[in-house]
Amino acid sequence: MLKHGRISPGAVWMDRKGWMVAIRYFYRTEASEPGVTLGIVVADEDSDQAIVLFRNDWEDLLAYDPAADVELMAEFQQELQSLAGRSGARSLVKTLSETFGNSLRCSDPQRIRLEQPLAVHAARLASEYLGHS
Repeated sequence: MLKHGRISPGAVWMDRKGWMVAIRYFYRTEASEPGVTLGIVVADEDSDQAIVLFRNDWEDLLAYDPAADVELMAEFQQELQSLAGRSGARSLVKTLSETFGNSLRCSDPQRIRLEQPLAVHAARLASEYLGHS
């Protein structure tokens, strides 16, 4: 269906159920603190496939916490992408919910309806949550 990030001609897409999780960074641990959204995980429930997308730039994070370790965040993104590919979406969200601490938090999974291929839907959500264009 996908070839080099594009939908192949003749690909058929049916309405599917999915979910999205936001990954947020918190400099301080007050409950009222908004934090910064670092990335999102968008998953297709039926196929157990997930796409992990993080920010294109780290300016908002560094403005929020100048001491934030941007290199560590980039490595974290790569590890999550690898885990999603190896273990699937269900395993990834379980790992996220079990391993995050005070600084990194994972939202509860939000149900979404996938009316387009997963990559297209993930790109739209990344634009909304991360400012990707």
